[in-house]
Amino acid sequence: MKRFKNILILMVCLGLTASCDKPNVFEDFSSKDSDEALYIDAQKDIDNLDWDGAIDILENQLSSTFKARRDVINTRAGAYAGKCGIKFSTLVNSLKNASGSASNIFPFIMQIFSGVSVTPSACDQAITLMQSIGAVGVRTADENLFISVLGLARVATTLASKIDVNGDGSADAGTNVCDDWVAGVAQNPWTAADAPLDSWLPSPAQPAHFLTDAEIKKIAAGLGLITENLTALGDVIGGSNNLITAVDTINTACTGLGITCTSTDPTAITAQVVYGFRILLDTSAQGFGSCSTSTSLPAAPPGATPAPPAWYAGVCCPFHKF
Repeated sequence: MKRFKNILILMVCLGLTASCDKPNVFEDFSSKDSDEALYIDAQKDIDNLDWDGAIDILENQLSSTFKARRDVINTRAGAYAGKCGIKFSTLVNSLKNASGSASNIFPFIMQIFSGVSVTPSACDQAITLMQSIGAVGVRTADENLFISVLGLARVATTLASKIDVNGDGSADAGTNVCDDWVAGVAQNPWTAADAPLDSWLPSPAQPAHFLTDAEIKKIAAGLGLITENLTALGDVIGGSNNLITAVDTINTACTGLGITCTSTDPTAITAQVVYGFRILLDTSAQGFGSCSTSTSLPAAPPGATPAPPAWYAGVCCPFHKF
């Protein structure tokens, strides 16, 4: 655990407070608008949690050559991570307490950010910057640890921004993770046109809270980032940690559904993977529902059309057609 603490302190210095243990050696530079002087100003903004001020300097005032420096890329990513809503003290405590048997992974990850104002697009930008450094083997262990945390943040902030609007760490009432709706119309429902297969299912109504297909792809890619960098994460929090076990468990569940859950690029996520993730999010074992992937949709109801709810109870996303 001591090593965990030390690494996370290093992450904070690397990404969020880039001036840790660094005196302002450029303070006496005569040119206050030089890259070095501006960089010091950005670091001060980061230390003061002024993410927008830091981002403005780092993105709009530095030269392109200076911005491309590896340490500056890390600092830029750290500023976006701060704006996203990452609070490392909260994250550290949550991961420290993640012990014992495998947890319900999606609610667990979302709870890390309960009560936090999140900006998912800022997390996305932080991830893009860290990935620009190179693949897993090119990045340092600390950078891989940082990007695994960003993967956690991508999952958490995407979920929280849509289905935990009140910020209490639980899915809000009226949440349905099984489809995408546009103007009140489910985009992938079973309909009478699909007869005789499952045309007896009633048309689903648009819920108060749901996830678009694009958001499901971001969640899937976030899990891919965690999986890709699991070695770096496991080296710090322990290979038997609850979160590590939960990631291994959900990847096994993905295999059971016939999908691969290791892609780190949202644009590479297929419709089949989106459907698989909706099912996982609807389960009691991994997500926010009460179903089990072992419960099969019956071929037809016994008489009634549409089928009574009791007939498809326990089935994951019964209204969704892939």
